[in-house]
Amino acid sequence: MRTERVKKRKRRVEDPVSRIQSILAIAISFISLLVAVRGCYWQERSLKTHLDPTITCILDHHPTKPGFLLFSLRNDGPMTASTVSVDHYQLRYEKSKHQIRMSGAGGYAYSDPGVRWIYLSQLAPNQIASKLTGDMLLRNEPDLIGVLLFDLSFYRDTDGKGYTKRCSFYVEGDRIFTKQTFADNQHFQELDKEIARHLGKARVMFKSAGPYQKE
Repeated sequence: MRTERVKKRKRRVEDPVSRIQSILAIAISFISLLVAVRGCYWQERSLKTHLDPTITCILDHHPTKPGFLLFSLRNDGPMTASTVSVDHYQLRYEKSKHQIRMSGAGGYAYSDPGVRWIYLSQLAPNQIASKLTGDMLLRNEPDLIGVLLFDLSFYRDTDGKGYTKRCSFYVEGDRIFTKQTFADNQHFQELDKEIARHLGKARVMFKSAGPYQKE
């Protein structure tokens, strides 16, 4: 009888100790899991530090407003871009006179250079942001070529590295061209020189973190 009482006492003493040990083991396992997850997060973030955000500029026909143009930004890269901004400027080139008319001087709608036409705090991977430009197709103006410039600046979310990029689009009739697809046009070389000359003459400078990337 005395032996059984002693065993029962031992069990009473051992049971709370076992519970405490179990709780401590669970707590240690949970902390280890948190440390492992946090380590994986920082390892993934470190691996992505050297990856660049890839933002694509798109100019297309507006889906519901015929004749109007819709500008879009799409993040095609694996990194989030932060403090994304766009300046928009427009020119008109007269084929017959071989010269450019600036939007303001010609009475066309445009955004003043240096004004943030678009501003986004962030643009996540695969996210798209769009805005109506106010510009129109030139279906009834065969002598004109529209030039739309979009100066893009943004930062890499992981370390704040800055990027700049100029996107140029050309509108002839009801067709829209990028700089690459318009390069074979007979007016391209002269138009490209006129753009540089005209913007330089007008002292139009877009605010940026550095020189714009070539398209």
